[in-house]
Amino acid sequence: MFLFLILLCLGFTSPNGIALSLDPIQKNLGSASALVGTIRIGIAGLTSGGIGLLNVTNSIPVAGMMVATAFISFSILTIGKKRINLSSVLD
Repeated sequence: MFLFLILLCLGFTSPNGIALSLDPIQKNLGSASALVGTIRIGIAGLTSGGIGLLNVTNSIPVAGMMVATAFISFSILTIGKKRINLSSVLD
């Protein structure tokens, strides 16, 4: 059930997150979209490879990796918001 809820939330947030990340881009939108896709696939490959190397039989590492990547994403969002607020104050 937990995995289903995570995937359900991912289905709602992923397209909106990509749209928001591409919103400030004015030129070379296709290249920016390709870069976002490459980063997502690269992170997914590294994550699944890391879990595969653990060679475990239960789903605890998968849940742990989901929590870890959610925390990293939230940290990046928080740092990005602070940078945007600082740049708007300095202008």
